[in-house]
Amino acid sequence: MNNDVFKALKELPATGKQAKLAAVVRDVFEDAYNYMKSGHLMRQVINKLNEINFNRATDRHQFNDIYEQILADLQGAGNAGEYYTPRAVDPVHRGMVDPKLGKPFSTPRVAPGRFLVCAIEHVRKQVP
Repeated sequence: MNNDVFKALKELPATGKQAKLAAVVRDVFEDAYNYMKSGHLMRQVINKLNEINFNRATDRHQFNDIYEQILADLQGAGNAGEYYTPRAVDPVHRGMVDPKLGKPFSTPRVAPGRFLVCAIEHVRKQVP
């Protein structure tokens, strides 16, 4: 991953029709490194993720907690564009966006998906 995939993404050419997109991808992967050295370990992680039922709120919250703990444990997480948003911000953000059933909404801070979980629960309360 580090020697082939990440290296190629960090060195995308800055010319042609996709130059702006290439610049964004290069910036995102500039400080990114794959810390999982074992393909076997990666497969175990993927298998565990496949066991999560994202239709159950408890599973979604547990997944978010795990992700946030990983970010907190990685000292350099912020170098790759990942920043921890305090949980208390979610209700404020949800109130500002006020998602409605059948109406699209967007948020730039979806890395752990916590806001999306909060928004889904907010919309579900609107269903009679």
